[in-house]
Amino acid sequence: MKQNEREWGRLRSDGVMLPNRLGEDDRHIGTVDADGVALGAIQGLYELVKEKEAENAALQKRVDDLEARLKALEMLTKDAISPR
Repeated sequence: MKQNEREWGRLRSDGVMLPNRLGEDDRHIGTVDADGVALGAIQGLYELVKEKEAENAALQKRVDDLEARLKALEMLTKDAISPR
């Protein structure tokens, strides 16, 4: 194996191969490897954002439903206590 070639390790769950080592030695990390680590972090954060957006959409729907129910209850109680 040449000095600049990498040995590749296990396949991550999302299909990305991970290198067995990150730099030319155990004390340094190469710029390409650092970029890969940053990309992996960005991808992980993007997945979290998508999950939170879906959670927020579900919560907003629940709030909208509860507000509609509250408005209906207010209308019923207003009619029930208003003098005729």
